[in-house]
Amino acid sequence: MSNVVVSGMGIVSAIGNNKQEVLASLIAHQSGIAPIVFLPTKHKQYPVGEVKLSNKQLTSRLGMREPISRTAMLGMLAFDEAVRQANLNKQDFRRSAFISGTCVGGMDLTEQNLNDYLNNTKSNLIKQHACGEHTHAIAQRYGDFAYITTLSTACSTALNAIIQGIEMIESGFVDFAIVGSAECLTRYHFNGFRTLHILDEKPCRPFDATRQGINLGEGAAYLILESETSALSRGIEPIARIIGYGNACDAFHQTASSENGEGAYLAMKKALNEARLQPQQINYLNAHGTGTPNNDQSESIAIRRIFGNDYPPVSSTKAFTGHTTAASGAIESVICLLAMQNNFIPVNLNWQEPMPENAITPYAKQEAQQQELNYVMCNAFGFGGNDSSIIFSKKNSKATQTNSEAYAYIKSCTQISAQQPLSELWMEQPILRDQQILPTIEPQYSDFISPNQARRMTPILKRALTTAIKCMRDANIEKPDAIIAGTGLGCIASTENFLKQIQNNDEEMLSPTPFMQSTHNTISSLLAIHTQNHAYNNTFSHLDNSFEACFADMICKISKADNKINNVLIGAYDELTPLVSQLLTQADYFGKDAAAKGAETAVSMLITTQPTQCKITDFVLPEKAENGYKYLDHILEDGDCLLLGVNGDTTYDQLYKPLIDFYYDVPLLHYKHLFGESLSSSAMGVYVAAQCILHNHIPECLHYKVNKQPKTKGIIFVNYTKKNQLSAIRLQKND
Repeated sequence: MSNVVVSGMGIVSAIGNNKQEVLASLIAHQSGIAPIVFLPTKHKQYPVGEVKLSNKQLTSRLGMREPISRTAMLGMLAFDEAVRQANLNKQDFRRSAFISGTCVGGMDLTEQNLNDYLNNTKSNLIKQHACGEHTHAIAQRYGDFAYITTLSTACSTALNAIIQGIEMIESGFVDFAIVGSAECLTRYHFNGFRTLHILDEKPCRPFDATRQGINLGEGAAYLILESETSALSRGIEPIARIIGYGNACDAFHQTASSENGEGAYLAMKKALNEARLQPQQINYLNAHGTGTPNNDQSESIAIRRIFGNDYPPVSSTKAFTGHTTAASGAIESVICLLAMQNNFIPVNLNWQEPMPENAITPYAKQEAQQQELNYVMCNAFGFGGNDSSIIFSKKNSKATQTNSEAYAYIKSCTQISAQQPLSELWMEQPILRDQQILPTIEPQYSDFISPNQARRMTPILKRALTTAIKCMRDANIEKPDAIIAGTGLGCIASTENFLKQIQNNDEEMLSPTPFMQSTHNTISSLLAIHTQNHAYNNTFSHLDNSFEACFADMICKISKADNKINNVLIGAYDELTPLVSQLLTQADYFGKDAAAKGAETAVSMLITTQPTQCKITDFVLPEKAENGYKYLDHILEDGDCLLLGVNGDTTYDQLYKPLIDFYYDVPLLHYKHLFGESLSSSAMGVYVAAQCILHNHIPECLHYKVNKQPKTKGIIFVNYTKKNQLSAIRLQKND
């Protein structure tokens, strides 16, 4: 049972731009679903849940001179309200994690400048486009945070951000966590859902026999999390406690839910088990309830599997707000908390006719009734079968959760890159090239994936699945206890493909396949579907910090004493197109110097709590450069080497000069001259360090500044991001 409480919350949605407005709309049964006003699409026949503010009005409210992405501006409004209620200040932020989520990120800016994007004429577009940029934009408004990252697991994103925040606090990484999600409406995902034929031209009707699909929405919501002790010591009365949560993968299909709702069932079951509650103790369930025939039937079955015929009052609030995709779990969490505070059950709008086949009947009474809500469950289910549930409690908790002293070990790891794929031949036979973008060497995929499967996969999916299968085979593990993926830009080739279709076909005759494959958690869900793995599943998309976020999540998972997670498959996967290569070069992610090289990489590794030859002893969260060195002193031991992320770009490599000068007597290694620079370079660095330890050998091709023979006793991987943050991971030979 968690000891984490909610001490503040903020929301902006189609039914209100703050908590008071949202509460009034819920009580009055006032929906925000309406004809399109702001979204620049030709398909005006579909109603949506837009926030009733233009970009100009948002800019004015926020006191900004120029608009940034609408996603970030909506997030700022919700963030403002949450931190005011929790009474946090800049000093508190320095002890806080800011964990935000999104599916579309800055896609609205990409669409506004689509011709510039496709013609490669603006260098900052790739930064604005990335999911992680909305998180950075919000963070920069408030000050320095101990840690920031971005999740993207489709419609379960926000609940997974909340789960990550809880575990960051419980693991001692931070004292506070600001968690939630932001999402704006874009032509990209509007047309994507339209190609799947799941948009409804009428107001949506969750759990109704006549339901036809979703009404898309937009908005943002954030919760402030901290320990109960912390809140009370600051004089803050907790809004509620989070006493249970669960994430599971349906492992069925990239966009459809299974007939028996296995992922949803497992997520709810995990949440109840952690909360130590019986199903009948839940007073209200805020369902995912999208209004699609598939979701509502599958979720109904999962609810009946958990609760039987005696299920609690259930409603979906998406008929109020629209389906806000990545933000839905955060918006609906705030709605749950407002319901708990005010003792009412939000109604399931537009419901009239029961679904057949023994499905649930939602709470659809015309008049709000006062009802004490002590335990409330909130569901959010996403593409790829990424399903999450959270339980809020009004009562005092009796937390018993403790962290274990479990250590992490690397059991196996492999890569596909510009070097020999799935092999360690590079250690003695490196391939050296002069190209600015290093070509990827593809392996024999048929050894791992059937030709029929491979034909339907883009290159990044084939590389991710192949490295994961090879990694699990080497570790002799069929199903890990968790799958965590990192990706800087996701399946960007599919994204680019769908953008071009929208542009060239004027939003007509669009293929759903590139949209389906472009969601950032496509990779992690593919790994789960292929292995029929229903375990924990998460994806981080924070440009060149994505793998560090995977690493932090992995540490939280294995250190949780009763979580029974002993084997975690983590990895980082990024691809390039000619256009994206040029944009990243212009944005200084790939150096313009001749010595610096860009690349694609896919890296998978199996982390275990069972001792192996390669032990992970220390992990430093990404820190501002000026603070990073002091942490290296704490973890550096005699005989260690430093593996640096220098890449040959003279401007970038200057970041390492103070470190190189200070540690002049420590053997310094490098690796990017072999593998190139990519948004997954951190994963490649850990892979290189691990291979040296596992083979008990440091090849000469890695020597950078070596004044004595380097040993494999300990290797500290050190990397700078383009945000001028230093991260460090120490691996040690386990004798």
